[in-house]
Amino acid sequence: MHPRLSIRSNLAILLGVCLVPAATVTLGLLAYSYQQSKQQMLANSQTTTRTVSHLVDKHFSNVESTLHALSTSPSLTAGDMRAFYWQAREALLTQRVSNIVLTNPAGVQLMNTLRPLGEALPDNGSAIHTADFGDSNAAVVSNLFQGKVAARQVVAVAVPVRRSEQILYGLSAGMSPDVFDAMLRQQQLPEHWVAAVVDRNGLIVASSGSATSFVGKPVSAALKQAIAGAAEGTLEGLTPDGTAVYSAYKRSQATGWTVVIGIPTTHVAGQLQHALSGLSLAFLALFCAAVVAARLLGKRIAAAISALTAPAIALGEGRSVVVPTLPLAEADEVGKALMRASEMLDQARHQATHDTLTGLANRALFNEVIGQQVAIAERNGADLSVLYIDLNRFKPVNDRYGHAAGDRLLVHVAQQLRKSVRDSDLAARLGGDEFGVVLVGTGAAHAVMVANKILANLSLPLALDTAVVRVGASIGIAAYPRDGLHIRDLLHAADEAMYEAKAAGENQIVLASPLQLMAAA
Repeated sequence: MHPRLSIRSNLAILLGVCLVPAATVTLGLLAYSYQQSKQQMLANSQTTTRTVSHLVDKHFSNVESTLHALSTSPSLTAGDMRAFYWQAREALLTQRVSNIVLTNPAGVQLMNTLRPLGEALPDNGSAIHTADFGDSNAAVVSNLFQGKVAARQVVAVAVPVRRSEQILYGLSAGMSPDVFDAMLRQQQLPEHWVAAVVDRNGLIVASSGSATSFVGKPVSAALKQAIAGAAEGTLEGLTPDGTAVYSAYKRSQATGWTVVIGIPTTHVAGQLQHALSGLSLAFLALFCAAVVAARLLGKRIAAAISALTAPAIALGEGRSVVVPTLPLAEADEVGKALMRASEMLDQARHQATHDTLTGLANRALFNEVIGQQVAIAERNGADLSVLYIDLNRFKPVNDRYGHAAGDRLLVHVAQQLRKSVRDSDLAARLGGDEFGVVLVGTGAAHAVMVANKILANLSLPLALDTAVVRVGASIGIAAYPRDGLHIRDLLHAADEAMYEAKAAGENQIVLASPLQLMAAA
C-alpha cells in the first residue's frame, strides 16, 4: 500500500525534484560563466597589451624618426658641435624625451643636452655600442639602465650617424620611464589590475597603480620563460611581491620589449564566491516565489534583446554603434558583433575617401569638402582658398632610387603638408605627385603665406638610404569668390594657376586671378 501524501507534500516533492536538477544545471552554468568571465578578462587584457605595445613601438618609432632627421644635419658633417647642440635642443621640444646624446664610436659622450656644451661627460651608460648597429640604419633600443648624467633610471633609443658608409657617431635620445607610465594610465585599467612594461632583460620599466614599486625589479622566471617562448600568451603566475595573478603578455617583434597585464586570482575567485552566495539566496527565493522569478527573468531577457534595437537601426543608417555590456551573454555577443560591423563600415568608408599610401584625403573627399565649404562660404560670406601643388624633382628620385623610395618621399610630403596647415583645413593627394589643400576661412593673401610655409617644409631634407633628397613644388592658388563661384570654376582656376607656376620655374606660387607670379619665401 502506497503512503498517501498531501498536496503540499507532493508539491514539495515536485519542487524538490525540479530544484535538484535545476541546482545541478545552475552550478554547471555558474562554473561555465566563471570560466567565460575569466577568459573574457584575459582576452580583454590581451587586447590591452597589444594596444600598449603598439603605443610603445610607435613612441620609439617617432623618436627614431627624429634622430634620423638629426643625423643628416650638415653640422655633424662639418664637425660644428655648437650648431648641432642647439639643433638637438630644439628637437627636444617635439618629442617626449629627456635628452639627446652624441657619442663617438668608442662610446665616449661628446655632447649631452642635459649639460652645457664643452662640460666633461662620462662614458655612455646605455650599453649601446657601434657594433650593435651593424650594417643597418635601424634604431637600437636599450634596456632600463642608470643614467650617469641624469642620475636616475632611463631608457635610450640610438641610431648611427653614417657618412660614406662609415659610422662617425652614435646619436641617442634618453627618456624617463614616466613616458610609459603615462601610456599605462591612459588605458584606465580596473584598480585591481596590474600592468607593466618590461625590457628585454626582464626588468620592469614601468608599472601601473600601486605597483609602481616594481620598477627596476625582474619579472618571475615563469613569465620570463613564457615571453622567450612566444610573442604573446597567457599564464598563471606571481607578481614581484608574490601576488598570484592571471597574466596576459605581448612581446614586440621590433624591440623585444613586453607589455604584461595581471589580474589577481583572488579577484576572479571572489566573483565565484559572490555568485555562490547569491545562488543560495536565489534558491530560497525560487522556492517561495518561482513565478515572480520567472517573470523577472523574462523581463531581463526581453530588456537585453530590446537594447539591441537602437544599435541595429543606427547600423542601418550608417551611424557609429556603441552597445553597453548587456546582462545576457548571447545578446552581449550580438552587441559586440554590431560594434565590430560598425567599425568595419567606418573603415570601409575611410578607405573609400583616403589615399592608402599617405593617409591623406583622396580626390573624391577633396572635391566633396570643397563643395561643402563653398556652400558654407556662400551662406556666411566667408573666405575660402584652394591650393593645387605639383612636386618638382619627384620623377628623378623615383627613377633613380625606385618606387619604394618614391613612396617614402610621398609619405614625407604628406607629413609636411599636415604640419603646414591647421586642423580645420584639408590636405589631399589628388594622384601621382599632385596634391591639394583646402584652406577654410582663408583669403588669397593668407593663402600665399601658407603656400610659402608649405614650400619651406617641403624643402627639408629626407634621408633615402645613403642619399639625402629634397623636393620643391609649384603651387597654384584660387580664392572664393574672386576666382570662381562654383566648384568647377574654382578647381579649374587653381589648376591653371599651378601650371602657370610650373612654367615659371621651381618653387613658384601663382594666384589664379590676376595671374601674379610670386617667388617662394
